[in-house]
Amino acid sequence: MGHMNVMGYVGKFDEATTAAYLREHKLGMAAVQQNVTYQRELLAGDTGDRAICVFTGVSMDLQTRKSCPLPAVLVGGARKLIRPYDI
Repeated sequence: MGHMNVMGYVGKFDEATTAAYLREHKLGMAAVQQNVTYQRELLAGDTGDRAICVFTGVSMDLQTRKSCPLPAVLVGGARKLIRPYDI
């Protein structure tokens, strides 16, 4: 249909995570809730802010299989990316 679908949006948001850091430190993330708000249809070739994705997740220690605090380096990096949004 010439526009990006849900799978495309979720994939792009997933690519923005810090997977290499998590693997290196034997950490994982468990998605608890994910809300995607589509602001405008994204057509083939478009760039720009077209959707907002709000994640609720839990940081996991993969060795103990229990939740754990996010490392300070990830919290600091994440805080720099937080932007207010209006649904």
